[in-house]
Amino acid sequence: MRVRVRRVVAVLAVAVAFLRQNPFLAALPPYELERLAQGAEWVAVSAGTDVVTQGDDADSYYLVASGQLSVTIDGVVRAQPLVAGDGFGEIALLRRVPRTATITALIDCELLIVGAAQFLASVASSAD
Repeated sequence: MRVRVRRVVAVLAVAVAFLRQNPFLAALPPYELERLAQGAEWVAVSAGTDVVTQGDDADSYYLVASGQLSVTIDGVVRAQPLVAGDGFGEIALLRRVPRTATITALIDCELLIVGAAQFLASVASSAD
């Protein structure tokens, strides 16, 4: 059992460190970053997969751990792809609007996904 506990703690520590590197989340206090990390999920995404689609309901905030993703707004692909360290999905969550862009994996990617409720609770509590 000790090996598993250590592995979970190590994975949590990696997630917290990764969240802390994101400029949008860096201002959150350590306990909020840990709370986000506890509920976050690491997901592998294959090249060509749409992670989110413009107009869909928002359910998560995403951080790019590895890979490249294109951003398409109203059929126009932005020149700069999302890369490791970038995050996306906050606009739709914070403004409670549909997704404002389609995000597509250009190559295989790894993402850290934070659910909407956790994201909003952490961001709102840090704004108080």
